[in-house]
Amino acid sequence: MYYYGVLLSKSQQKATFLDIFHFLCYDIAIFEGGRNMFYLLDIEENEKNFRLYFEFYKSHEELNENDIIPILLNHDVLSSYENFKLSYMIRKQAEEFPSTLYLFGVGTKIVGTVYVMQADQHTANISCIIQQKYRKKGYGTIAIKEMEKLLFQNPEIYYAMLSDISNLTHHTITPKIAESLGYKKWKSHYIKENPNITIDLTTEKFLRYK
Repeated sequence: MYYYGVLLSKSQQKATFLDIFHFLCYDIAIFEGGRNMFYLLDIEENEKNFRLYFEFYKSHEELNENDIIPILLNHDVLSSYENFKLSYMIRKQAEEFPSTLYLFGVGTKIVGTVYVMQADQHTANISCIIQQKYRKKGYGTIAIKEMEKLLFQNPEIYYAMLSDISNLTHHTITPKIAESLGYKKWKSHYIKENPNITIDLTTEKFLRYK
């Protein structure tokens, strides 16, 4: 992978992409929406956010594989929280592509998660899951919109991608929602261009999304 003309190692690729996320998102990103306040919390930004994720994880009725479910380890000397965190960090170190997980909150409640993974040098793959009791309120759509705003501030992100699309399962984004957000179908995915930049269509690599 090249970043501003410099060939990066695999570890440098991960650091660069995650640094971009942290630069854009800080500790908390807050958005106003009518009477509600919407916000995204990077779970790795501080201990408080990670503890919120732990509590959310325990209370979640159903979990999507993109929530980075840790494989709990058998360490009797660790508390359940310490065990959970250690397992999560082991899983993160082993992942092939850089990723960031955010909690999505409305007012005083955490209602879901937004997971962002680097699909390639210029494409961010977004997935979202909302807890069952908070569905059909438009929160999934809002969460994706706000994640897009953060990602598209970065000129190195050419595309946002939605891959977890289905009419068959009630916890995934439907094609209707993806299209309402301006995504266009490409193979089994949905793709949206960064509206803040002009993409060079003479670059063969990016013609695949056309």
